[in-house]
Amino acid sequence: MVDAINLSIQNCEVANGGNAGIHVLSQFPQTNVTISGCNIFNNAGQGVQNGGSGNATVNAQGNWWGDPAGPNGPNGDGVSAAVDASNPLGAAVVLGY
Repeated sequence: MVDAINLSIQNCEVANGGNAGIHVLSQFPQTNVTISGCNIFNNAGQGVQNGGSGNATVNAQGNWWGDPAGPNGPNGDGVSAAVDASNPLGAAVVLGY
């Protein structure tokens, strides 16, 4: 779970979780959370869930969601409302670790 006003998550892998991969929870309308260059797949819940009451949109562009069509593809991990998952990656990110 992420409870932050300004946070950038880059070049990561969030997979095989028992619930949402990343759950953003913030009560502030000026929240700026960016998730990019990550592999987000095979989580029991949505890949990115925005449960904040501040109505800020989470920027989750440019990630691999387990499906070339993105989070809403047949094998995609999905996202909740107020998550911008446009421009999905067509293949998994090769991480250097």
